[in-house]
Formats: sequence, structure tokens, C-alpha cells
Amino acid sequence: MKSTFSNSGAETFRSIVVIIFILICMVSFIVYTSSLTQRVEEVSIKQVVTEMRGALAMMLYDYAIKGQIRDLQKFDQDNPFVPLAIYRSVPENYQGTISDDRDMNRKGWYFNLSSRRAIYNFADSGKSNQEYLMLFEFEDTNSDGIYDSTEVGYLVIVKS
Repeated sequence: MKSTFSNSGAETFRSIVVIIFILICMVSFIVYTSSLTQRVEEVSIKQVVTEMRGALAMMLYDYAIKGQIRDLQKFDQDNPFVPLAIYRSVPENYQGTISDDRDMNRKGWYFNLSSRRAIYNFADSGKSNQEYLMLFEFEDTNSDGIYDSTEVGYLVIVKS
């Protein structure tokens, strides 16, 4: 006597169910890894910006020790990857300087010479680029709008 599970139709049904289950698992895994990759990229960007800020702090300390804080003003809107290279390390995905946004052809960090911004290019992922600007700021204690030797100046990284 044959059982129901030895029927060729039942075997086909079981095979189809197993294939569908495997496909569902594969799709779930791909969606999860895609989401995880995006989160890792966001954390990586935040880490580079934190490293930039750390390098600017080291630069401030270095210039303060040398008594050259006034010289920090010349770095206003300059390439933040320069102090990063001096005081820390440049990220592996730093692609270099460009003169136009259309020159960004790969995913990674760029410095645009015309806009004076550090840009993270997401390439063809559909996300808009993240841009950062290095600015010289100072506490204008005498409210004259001009940086002088009695005021404290420093460099900051701001998202633009």
C-alpha cells in the first residue's frame, strides 16, 4: 500500500515549498545585508567627520603652543583633509580634489576646490551627497566683527 507522501504529486509539492522557502530566505538576507551596508556607510562617514574634528583640535593645540593661533584664520574654507593627513590619517576612500561635482565618478570623499567643501559621494546609490565645510570661527568679545589678538579663534567642521 502506498502512502500519501510517496505520491509523485506530493514530492513535487514538497520540492516547490522548499524552493519557495529558500528564495524567501535569500531575499530576506539580501535586504538585511543591504540595510546593514547603508548603516555601516553612515557610521563610516560620521567617523571621518569625527576624525576631522579631532585633527582640528590637535591643530588648534599645536598652533596655540607655538603662539600662532592667528595663523588658523588662513585655513578658513580650506581642505580639511590636509590637517587630517598631518594629525591623523586620510580615509582610504579619499579620492582627492576636484574642480567640479561632475568629476566625482566613484564612491568616496572629495574636496571641491570651487565650492570649498569636503563631499562624500554616494555614487549611483540614489542618495544625495553629504557636504562639509571647514570654517574659522572666533568669539567676537568686542563685537566689532573682526578677529583680533584678544579673541579666541578656532576651526570647525559644519555640515552644509
